[in-house]
Amino acid sequence: MSVNIEAILKKELEQIIFHLLLKKYKDQGDEKLRMNSTMLSWMIYGASIDWKVRVK
Repeated sequence: MSVNIEAILKKELEQIIFHLLLKKYKDQGDEKLRMNSTMLSWMIYGASIDWKVRVK
């Protein structure tokens, strides 16, 4: 169950970040923006999990 939630959250974050990057960097290629949005979404998700563990 948690693996599915993780995948959904990462994908949703990726889509949000991709659209934000696309608005700001219209001249960049979609592939580059998608790669950056994927990396950023995984970093944000990982940081939130790390923060959650440290708060406990």
